[in-house]
Amino acid sequence: MKVKSLLVAALAAISMSAIAGGTAETDKVFINNCEAKVGEQIELPIIFETQTGYGSMQFDLVLPEGLTAVKVSKKFIRLLDNERWCDHTISQSTPAPNTYRAVIVDMANQPLDPGNDACATIAVTVDKEGELKGKITKTHWSTGVASEGGKNDGDGPDTEFVVKATSTGVNDINAAGAVKTYKVIENGQIYIVAGDKKYNVMGAEVK
Repeated sequence: MKVKSLLVAALAAISMSAIAGGTAETDKVFINNCEAKVGEQIELPIIFETQTGYGSMQFDLVLPEGLTAVKVSKKFIRLLDNERWCDHTISQSTPAPNTYRAVIVDMANQPLDPGNDACATIAVTVDKEGELKGKITKTHWSTGVASEGGKNDGDGPDTEFVVKATSTGVNDINAAGAVKTYKVIENGQIYIVAGDKKYNVMGAEVK
């Protein structure tokens, strides 16, 4: 089947061509804004909001300076095993620094149900304070249905997200004068002790 062979080729090349139309202008891939502490590792759910049933999709996730992707099970972006995505597979590459490209496809070209849920996730460490702004770009999707002639295939909009990163409450505790803090060295590592809590030099609490 020609459409299926095209999808296989796209998967191998980690690239798809765009055909405008359908609900592609309103469908989108995005990450919700969130808050985190410096030194934490957090999961960022990647949400696919669609009014059309697509058989395949791709996007580039660009992380800002201050967020570092972490490999989990040998992958940066991991497909979630929920009802809407259980028949799909994922391939990925890193076409540029801090850029993570994913192609998610059903090799049987079966379109998924329209919906609004997380299709994948990426783990990141928070390296510095501030409003860390990332984006998802180069989104494209295809129904994989030959009879539709590509009318619902197309490019989606770029989206942005912000991780508001703050330090731990060590400085706040000092300012309030409620608890005295001091430094200790254990196994060659410097830690800050505040009351019954211990933090590393990046401000992350050590359990």
